[in-house]
Amino acid sequence: MALRSLKTTWDLQKHAYHVLIVALAVDSPELFNRIAEAFGSKVVMKFVILLWGDKSSLASEGKIPVFNYREILDLGRESRKSAPDFNDARQQYVYEAINSDDIATLVYTSGATGNPKGVMLTHRNLLHQIKNLWDVVPAEVGDRFLSMLPPWHAYERACEYFIFTYGIEQVYTTVRNLKDDLRHYQPNYIISAPLVYETLYSGIQKQISTSSAARKFIALTFIRISLAYMEFKRIYEVVSDAIL
Repeated sequence: MALRSLKTTWDLQKHAYHVLIVALAVDSPELFNRIAEAFGSKVVMKFVILLWGDKSSLASEGKIPVFNYREILDLGRESRKSAPDFNDARQQYVYEAINSDDIATLVYTSGATGNPKGVMLTHRNLLHQIKNLWDVVPAEVGDRFLSMLPPWHAYERACEYFIFTYGIEQVYTTVRNLKDDLRHYQPNYIISAPLVYETLYSGIQKQISTSSAARKFIALTFIRISLAYMEFKRIYEVVSDAIL
């Protein structure tokens, strides 16, 4: 499986040629229509999955089978009904053996410094995050993560595998909705890229600098207290680990 955010049809063509994809999942008819001309005649594709929207709005001309999300679910249910011994057959099925060093996924780089590259990640790469991220983020069942990154982002994917493995709740948000979602969901952790935090920090600093003297004093005092708390917490953790 290869996951990428696509900004141009050229991006799509490059990735399609590289991974020899056989299916395409799109979130709207508008996106499909934008890429259909460049995609349909040049890449061998067996079917398209439309997540939202009306299939009648697609410019596919019946060349490629299109299924909406509901139809995919219905096909799965029908398949199970047509095989009464489905569960027994699944238990007896001999799956192809895989090991930790087999390729699990292709993740494409952004292409900011050149042509996008398909990075091959093994099962071991992904399992490493699941096994070791808890040492940095000791989350527990009942905790809540707020994610601001798209699901195809490598860091977001690693965090998602960790979250789902440990039965932790995840909420997706955007920069626009962050303020309201922080208040509503009260997350224990936030998943994002440094640029987002830098933008938020700059906005907060700007707001503080234009506040009254009293508000500025209160805000800066709490910031200093917070920084001191985090510093003492790090010292405590280092000393505790050394003693134990």
